[in-house]
Amino acid sequence: MPDNDPRVFFAAERTALAWVRTAIGLIGLGFVVARFGLFLQLVRPELATAPTPSVSSWVGVGLALLGSVAAGVAAVAALAGAREDAAPADGREER
Repeated sequence: MPDNDPRVFFAAERTALAWVRTAIGLIGLGFVVARFGLFLQLVRPELATAPTPSVSSWVGVGLALLGSVAAGVAAVAALAGAREDAAPADGREER
């Protein structure tokens, strides 16, 4: 297989897109979990004690942060892969 095979580029792009898709899913899930605590307070006001952040808020924020980290990792990995693909195969600089 030649060094500049487009299948390698497309596989790396699919991997980066999968990371981004996972990051968006985690951020969305974090938002839903954080808002679920507010929903429970509205439905059952007798259970709401004080306006302090609930466990679901902290879990939701944690999931959203985890999704943000996953997006950052995807960007760094994609850039590193693009630089590696752009480098010449024999280690010498192009002229």
